[in-house]
Amino acid sequence: MGADLFHYKGQCLPSEYAAGIAFTARAGFRPSPAALLCRPLPGN
Repeated sequence: MGADLFHYKGQCLPSEYAAGIAFTARAGFRPSPAALLCRPLPGN
C-alpha cells in the first residue's frame, strides 16, 4: 500500500486525511469500526 497508514486509535495526524474506515464483524455482534485509513495530504 505504500504510504497508506492504518491507525487503530481513530485519529489521523495533522498532515493526513481520513481515507477510509475498516470494520470488523463477529457473529452475534454489530459491525464496529476497527481501524482508520490515513493518507498524506497532497503536497506532504
